[in-house]
Amino acid sequence: MLYTSYLYPLRFIASILVVLFHYSPVRNFVINNGGEAVNFFYLISGYVMIIAYTDKIKNNKFSIRNFLINRILRIYPAYFLALVLTLGAHYLTKPFLSSIWSRFSFEVLMIQSWFYPGSMNYPGWSVSNEFFFYITFAFLILPFALLRRNKKLILIVSFLILSLIVSLVFSAIANDQNNMLLKGYMTQSPLIRVIIFWTGVYIGYLHTQ
Repeated sequence: MLYTSYLYPLRFIASILVVLFHYSPVRNFVINNGGEAVNFFYLISGYVMIIAYTDKIKNNKFSIRNFLINRILRIYPAYFLALVLTLGAHYLTKPFLSSIWSRFSFEVLMIQSWFYPGSMNYPGWSVSNEFFFYITFAFLILPFALLRRNKKLILIVSFLILSLIVSLVFSAIANDQNNMLLKGYMTQSPLIRVIIFWTGVYIGYLHTQ
């Protein structure tokens, strides 16, 4: 199995950029675009997934059930604790919002970003995206692994182009109508960002050959 410890410094730099993007009083080109580091995290996530599971895939030992259980156990406890603490803090410091209960089940199931932008615990939308990516990996990695290398590349590039076109078209519509909800969805939807994860998977596949 290949090691991925060399990615730790890159992850650290990316996390700092995200923090600066949200909280730095100083603004410049790098900080203003620091939020794009989230895409880098998704790319690394796909890369690490294929590195971690390539031996099981090659030896026909990959289990969808075990993969999803392991992924959920890895991310859900901290996610759920953060959600509960956020709701508790919100309840104690702000007026109660009736929309909380209509959104609560989506948040608990980690599927909120699939349907609407934002999250009660704001960073939770990115975890919801990751959960979506893990599901696609679980069900699509075996068919993907069977494709020839050139077909893998064609598939990835085609979906990258399609994702870019869809993003540009809907962003233009959102800007023209000043539709903040649509802008938020285009920014945070896993349907738009999933191809970044799978590009990481493809890069990892090349690394393991």
